[in-house]
Amino acid sequence: MTSSLLKSLYEFNYSFSIYKMGEIPSDVVANGYHWGGGRQRLMLQCIYTIAFLCLLRFDEVLKIQAHHLEVIDEGRGEIKLLLPFRKTHKYGGTVAVMFAVTNDILEVKPFHLFHNLQERHLDATHMLLCWIKECHITEGYIFRRFLAEDRISPENKPLVTCRYKRALHFQLMNVGSRAIC
Repeated sequence: MTSSLLKSLYEFNYSFSIYKMGEIPSDVVANGYHWGGGRQRLMLQCIYTIAFLCLLRFDEVLKIQAHHLEVIDEGRGEIKLLLPFRKTHKYGGTVAVMFAVTNDILEVKPFHLFHNLQERHLDATHMLLCWIKECHITEGYIFRRFLAEDRISPENKPLVTCRYKRALHFQLMNVGSRAIC
């Protein structure tokens, strides 16, 4: 994933409207090109951006829960993302390190995300806030699977990797990318 590919996906995804439930026009539903609604595209763009900026694998981003996020400064648009696992640690969580004098625990360091008004496709704070406002999720996994008509699943289960990869594949085809997912 590159910044320019993220920008292409951002421009494409934000061209889709988010409709109220039950008000999706029939011509939009009948259009085979329109495989995902505006809500799903907003969620996917948020996932791409967080993975890119925090250097996380997509399966790690899909595990983010509401309590992992904390708004630090609304004025600067700072959000702290504190994950309870380390992508390079086999078992996740914290890693115990033994020193000769003391026992210390190395915690997983948080990610601090800020508004990026110059490059909106890299503004994870804006995308996260838009996503949370749209999905109304206040606890549990913030990236969940979708039901028919662009509805977010009420089940507290994360979007599964195979569904995510399928959506990414469709999106890459839509923007004419030859990237392999």
